[in-house]
Amino acid sequence: TLAQLIPSAAFLWFLLLSVPVGVMQSRLGKRLMLNIGMGVTALGLLVPYFFYTFEMVLIGFASLTLDVGAMYNTRADLQNAADAAAMAGAAAYISSEMTQIRLGTAPDGEIDRVMASGRTMAKQVGHNNWSFASKGTEIPDRDITFGWIDVTSPTSPINTNVDPAMFNAVQVITRRSPEVNGALKLFFAPIFGKSSTTVTASAVASYVGQ
Repeated sequence: TLAQLIPSAAFLWFLLLSVPVGVMQSRLGKRLMLNIGMGVTALGLLVPYFFYTFEMVLIGFASLTLDVGAMYNTRADLQNAADAAAMAGAAAYISSEMTQIRLGTAPDGEIDRVMASGRTMAKQVGHNNWSFASKGTEIPDRDITFGWIDVTSPTSPINTNVDPAMFNAVQVITRRSPEVNGALKLFFAPIFGKSSTTVTASAVASYVGQ
């Protein structure tokens, strides 16, 4: 039916355009592609006002795929930032201070210094990895968690309620929200009353001693 065809057309457009747009983005840069996307969206919204036909409505509706593509790209960028930041933070586990903690010879509070060092490294790497239409990815302290995971289980949650000598993992959450890095602004959805959305990603990196 017609009601089913319109949303199906949007998904079809996304299927056909996602890969070519990704290739163009790699060549032209995200900022230029963002400007092009905004221009195409504006054109798609204006066309039905002047040419109100079924075909023109489909073209206007297809601009929804730009919002979906923007969210997909942002999620991928945030995942890259989370992966890199988690690995940077886990580097704190190979420090001499962490070795002393495992041997039981470290002074009181040494684990706090190790975690502070790991957070600093994670934040620096996050800042160097920007997401769609943003400058850098800021990571607040609350989104960097140190603890222990079962490295033999791919679904093991990070546990902070263990002896610090057992700590072997860092979890990093990256986000685009009104409070952190700014929510992702949408192109077409404002017509429906939604001008932005929150996008998040997370990663865990672990240290496995020899």
